[in-house]
Amino acid sequence: MPKHRHPHPNVSDKEPGHNLDDFDPGRALEELHVDMQRIGALAEAATSAMEFMPRASTPEERRANGRIYALVSLLADEIAAALTTADAMVVRLGEYMQARRRANAVRR
Repeated sequence: MPKHRHPHPNVSDKEPGHNLDDFDPGRALEELHVDMQRIGALAEAATSAMEFMPRASTPEERRANGRIYALVSLLADEIAAALTTADAMVVRLGEYMQARRRANAVRR
């Protein structure tokens, strides 16, 4: 299908979220937080899956399993720290927005 030759002037050709007029930092932070939670769940699943790996029979396999476990554990720790930071940011944003609403109400 050919492109429309005369698009309506207020229709954006960019993806949603790329227009600063409709950007909501609170919503963006919430979406990031949800993404971090999903990644955290994947890291926990990977850690749990390590328990079901076949027993290593050679020193090389034991070292490989140790490296995999160390990487997955490090990933889980990093994600947990990022989630803690994200939780704090959500709380701080809520406080900021509430203070901003109060300040706007006082000005009126």
